[in-house]
Amino acid sequence: MKRKIIAAAAALATWSAASAAQAGIHAEANAASVTEVGGVELGVGYRFAAGKVRVTPIVGLFVTTGEDDGRYREETFSNGNTVCRDTSNGQFADDVNCAANYDTAAYGKLEAAWRFTDSFELGAGARLTEDEAKPYAVLGFGSTWGVKAAVGDDYYALGVAFGF
Repeated sequence: MKRKIIAAAAALATWSAASAAQAGIHAEANAASVTEVGGVELGVGYRFAAGKVRVTPIVGLFVTTGEDDGRYREETFSNGNTVCRDTSNGQFADDVNCAANYDTAAYGKLEAAWRFTDSFELGAGARLTEDEAKPYAVLGFGSTWGVKAAVGDDYYALGVAFGF
């Protein structure tokens, strides 16, 4: 399934590149939920446009707060000093162990959309990760920059997109 999507994406991207009336850099920043995990998507791609059709391959990072295993915690003494403590052995630990923890995961997307007007497009896409491909619908408002929404099975995103 994944190979078929990639092959279709490559064929569509090649067709778009050959007949592109205009092309340019595309960047996006989305608040997203992937398989019930919330985070932020930061992506960049290259948008090919031929007539009213736009094809955009995108690569990016999905940033989430990491799992807190509960091993480290901050404690504040009566004198106002705050320390990081390892709860497994009671010893003091480096402050970095108590700091906010972030996880990142790479993703790829391929979107194809039809522009109904200069500021409205509707299309479909596929979000590719290491272990799965998730199809979704995409809705966009704006031209050089705009608002973008994506909805699919266990995938939701809402954010802004910029074209350069």
